[in-house]
Amino acid sequence: MRYHRGDAPGRPRARDRRRAGRRRPGRRPVWRGRCARVGPAARRERPGADRAREPPRAAGVGAAGRPDVAAGRRAGHPRLPRVRRVRRVRVAARRLPRPARGEATAGAAGARRRRRGGRCGRRAARDAVPQLRQVRGAPGAVGAYRPRSHAVVSTLGCAVVEPVVDRVARAVAADHAACGLAAFDERTRAGHLRYLLVRSDGERALAGIVTAPSAPAAAVDRLAERLRARVPAVVGVVHVVNDATGGALLGPRRRIASGAAVIREALGDLDVEVGIGSFFQVNRDQAARLYAAVADAVQAAPGVRAVDVYCGVGGIALTLAARGADVLGIERDADAVATARAAARRHGLRARFEAADAARLVDLAGAVDVAVVNPPRKGLDVPTRAALARLAPARIAYVSCHPDSLARDLGDLRGAGYRVERAVPFDLMPGTAQVETVAILRRDSR
Repeated sequence: MRYHRGDAPGRPRARDRRRAGRRRPGRRPVWRGRCARVGPAARRERPGADRAREPPRAAGVGAAGRPDVAAGRRAGHPRLPRVRRVRRVRVAARRLPRPARGEATAGAAGARRRRRGGRCGRRAARDAVPQLRQVRGAPGAVGAYRPRSHAVVSTLGCAVVEPVVDRVARAVAADHAACGLAAFDERTRAGHLRYLLVRSDGERALAGIVTAPSAPAAAVDRLAERLRARVPAVVGVVHVVNDATGGALLGPRRRIASGAAVIREALGDLDVEVGIGSFFQVNRDQAARLYAAVADAVQAAPGVRAVDVYCGVGGIALTLAARGADVLGIERDADAVATARAAARRHGLRARFEAADAARLVDLAGAVDVAVVNPPRKGLDVPTRAALARLAPARIAYVSCHPDSLARDLGDLRGAGYRVERAVPFDLMPGTAQVETVAILRRDSR
């Protein structure tokens, strides 16, 4: 009998026993937890030495909150998530057509290169925790969502979180009620304080106080001043008004409650100023390695023309431009584009940025030698894939955070005349099953 993680042995329900009885001749039921599944007779298996124990769960926070999973890595369970990440890339790679001679699949490249670029230390594990705290329910409940629910589990004092982030969370938990801001209840929509977002560079922090429209601005300002007095490392507090009924964190109305509106994040030898709503990799060290690997793979150098699609605040585009390439970044978010432009001016780099839809890359980029795409989890949409095929750059670097969408898009690009040279997984969230993959494609000359 085989039991999987999260399954508990127990007596099956009556309807499951009936379902098990309607099996095909010669087949025996396989029990998994409290439900019966019909399949071949299972054999008893023992897990490997590195998978024999589960990392301890801390106060009910699971993979959705990620702190306890990263803590499990430090507790002596490093291989469990690593094996799972590489396996995800290999499984996704099987969806591709059989590679031609000399062409490596994602799984093969990941197996060869995983040890060289994927491991990172304690600081990177702390950085892997999303800098997000939801404030809901009882006063002072500051933490992360329990897996598959909207129940908030306190993460105050979590060893995985950067210390400055924990100090900010503790200060808000202690002062928000005294400042006249009650915790928001999404069921009754009563209260004021919905979320607390904290962005940290390791030493300093930028806080975002997200409230319902009913929150008095004066109360938010009082909380902001108290926060900066308690935690001098906070460079600024931004007030965000959010009236959404769903799970969106940010709203369109924002103002500076105290201090600055941005914080400067280091990216290797470069830096960018990011706001509270800007997307930026939480694992700065590994992100710098990933961006450098992309620049190496596409051979960024003076005279190379490149386009970076879904460029965000310009991390990859600025890295290519720092090596002399002439780069155009395309991003839908106008705030992110403004941040990237400011960084390019500050560093004197040959990089332009346009706020536009990714499918317009042919009209905006013209003839280029290299294209870099870094889409969200859903991957490239159909118009963008078609535009990329029409652009026909000699090389494509595809940075993916979801192996399934990567496999789908690589299959389409192979049909457009590209072959996959290699695909390398990167570990940006230690202790979790998440994986970033860099796939390098070359246009087939035949």
